[in-house]
Amino acid sequence: MIKNKETQQQGTILIMALWTLGFLSIFAVAIGMHVRQKITVLSRLEKRSALQAVAESGVRKAKAVFDSRHLGRGLPVSGSHKQAWFNDPFLFRAQEIGPGSFEVGYNEFFLKKAEPERRYGLSDEERRVNINTADRNILARLIAQVSPGEKDRADELARAIIAWREYGDTDIVGFYSEDFYENLEFPYAPKKEPFENLDELRLVDGMTDALFMRLVDFITVYGEGHVNINTAPGPVLTALGLDPATVQKLLMLRRGKDGLDDTPDDYMFTLYLEHRRLILPQENNLKKDEQTLIQTLVNRGVMGVSSSCFRIESVGRLANSQETMTITCVFDGNSGRIFYWREKRTRPGTESALPWTG
Repeated sequence: MIKNKETQQQGTILIMALWTLGFLSIFAVAIGMHVRQKITVLSRLEKRSALQAVAESGVRKAKAVFDSRHLGRGLPVSGSHKQAWFNDPFLFRAQEIGPGSFEVGYNEFFLKKAEPERRYGLSDEERRVNINTADRNILARLIAQVSPGEKDRADELARAIIAWREYGDTDIVGFYSEDFYENLEFPYAPKKEPFENLDELRLVDGMTDALFMRLVDFITVYGEGHVNINTAPGPVLTALGLDPATVQKLLMLRRGKDGLDDTPDDYMFTLYLEHRRLILPQENNLKKDEQTLIQTLVNRGVMGVSSSCFRIESVGRLANSQETMTITCVFDGNSGRIFYWREKRTRPGTESALPWTG
């Protein structure tokens, strides 16, 4: 009897021990999974932090190069300034730093060329069309140029952009775009105020992702509203109302004797301050009516010779990794104030972005 009781007690102890061991095993596995998850998260955060630091190094370097040449006059004031800022692969292409490398650059577009040319450096924000100040004709011409498939409705899209940004009566009397917003599944009203960032353009009636991606390299919401004749690409100059032949003449004058953009011998257009008359080189092949049209654009404030805002796009990479982080920064050239900051991390098959406007 006593022996049976001892056997029962031993069995009970064994069961409790096994149960405790099982519980501890499950607990240990759970802790191990939790620790492993934490290690994975921390590893990813450390990697993101390193990637961000590399990309930010490109922004800092571009800003330092800009500051070293900036004289507070709405520069660039010479071809050498243009080259240092906008076209210096030695300073801005595949620069190794710490655990990775960065590259600061942008795409240069040409008339009658399907593919852009890569440049290394900052870019001038006022080489673009400002969608807060451009009139309907400029917007329609730009849309038709960058997206020939939208040519038939380019004017309608231009009207929709103006209807979004302007309060009260405009030159688009009878335009019924507001019905579009009221009939959406989740309705919203046109803003009736200036665009604050380019992504806002996606909300406009008729704007598609494909058209937005074609437009984004040619438009801005920053700066004083004019297009800088010294830096604007051919498609933008054409959108202002100049015919392609006149644009080619302007570009050749701007490029100087070597026929290349952003090199030390570039000609810089300036103005007689009292009369705002555009100063052209003594030797030029612009016809009188072409000169008159260009001067008219200057007088209307559509075209200028200086810039106040600049863009830096820095792509950071870590060694032996396919991940990248792109930081896009738009800043005021005089005060240094940052108007726009966007970080976009890209992995094969995935991407995430964090926009910020200041």
